Amino acid sequence: MIETFDDFLSETVPDGFGGMSERRYVWSHLRIEQARKVWLAAQRAAKANRQQTEATFDATRFMGYEEMEKRLNKSRTTIWRMIKKGEFPKPKVTKGGLFLGWSEESYNRWVELQNN
Repeated sequence: MIETFDDFLSETVPDGFGGMSERRYVWSHLRIEQARKVWLAAQRAAKANRQQTEATFDATRFMGYEEMEKRLNKSRTTIWRMIKKGEFPKPKVTKGGLFLGWSEESYNRWVELQNN
């Protein structure tokens, strides 16, 4: 059982200290332990961030052309014609021009408007 600092040293420090002084060995061990704690905290934060991102992504699911073609039972060309005429919502595109598609919410709003 470790009750004193000397007991701690005798349990954790190998004979000869690997060429280091006793004090330097203990400090390097403590720094490693501190780094491990920081790493574990970062892992927990990354996991929480990943879960939050996944939840956000699920809330804003986007549908591409293939899914939209199936839902509307129309071709891609017909969908584009509808968009140009203002009969169907425009797909979302990032500032860099990356096509995202239509959000589930915008599609559902369009369906409701068609039914009214």
